[in-house]
Amino acid sequence: MLKLLVLVFSLPGLVAVVACVDRSEELFSDARRAMEEDSYETAARLYQEVTIQAPDSAFAAEAYFELAQIYYLRLRNVEAAKNSLVKVIQDYPDSRVNVDARRLLARLYEEDLQDPQRALKLYRDLLAENLEARTRRQTLIDLGDCQYRMGELDASANTYRLALGLPYHPEMDSAFMRLANLEWLAGSADESLRLLRELQELTVVEDYRHEAMLSEVEVLVSLGRFSVAHARVLVAEEAFPNSPDLIEVAARLADTEAQHQPLDGEGEEEALLQELQKKIRWGGGRRRRTPPSQ
Repeated sequence: MLKLLVLVFSLPGLVAVVACVDRSEELFSDARRAMEEDSYETAARLYQEVTIQAPDSAFAAEAYFELAQIYYLRLRNVEAAKNSLVKVIQDYPDSRVNVDARRLLARLYEEDLQDPQRALKLYRDLLAENLEARTRRQTLIDLGDCQYRMGELDASANTYRLALGLPYHPEMDSAFMRLANLEWLAGSADESLRLLRELQELTVVEDYRHEAMLSEVEVLVSLGRFSVAHARVLVAEEAFPNSPDLIEVAARLADTEAQHQPLDGEGEEEALLQELQKKIRWGGGRRRRTPPSQ
């Protein structure tokens, strides 16, 4: 009898909890639909309602994370975005969006709050954990990019090498380009050429393949390897006929070759490399034929 009474009195509370969760799920779905319709303020209001109605539910952490993305990427309210991300990180440590929240907070610190050192710490703390392969790859590239922009070029190169040591994914293309640039600037032109050729073989993004071909020719020109450069120009012309950038690089190849005889001496090649490094323009994100997709 006592058990029956306990069950009877417990039922209203249980029904209320289930109803609350169902309502939160409905609000969450409505918010997603508003996002698809580009109604960002409506979506933000609905996500806020989720966090109020069911702060302990599985939906709450995701609602805070979605709010942070709306504030940061759509409404450009950096402080509100930061507060939502901190809420996810501190109050929902076991949430499936916790790692993504920490990565986005690191980006916010670097790009908007002018605190790249804090961004570096967040990235390194994440990498000290047992991350899944995709998240580790993304975080390594984020860390390498942050170090690159800070001018920590040796550290950046080392981080990119770690990223490229993982199984290939198109997200790695930018890291290939930047590491190739760093190797070339450091005097490791052959390693730069190897990376550029590898990227051409791996990438499924035509803009990166185009960029890698152009850069390969420019490195070859800088080394005075004119015959190889001509051969690679022909391959590039076949892949990208009438490319204005390729026409420019081919003209520079012809001009440079006219001014210099093929060099056999190692000292002469090094001198030419140092001279042409001042003139040739290429590197990560140098030029794109079309804007990158979001």
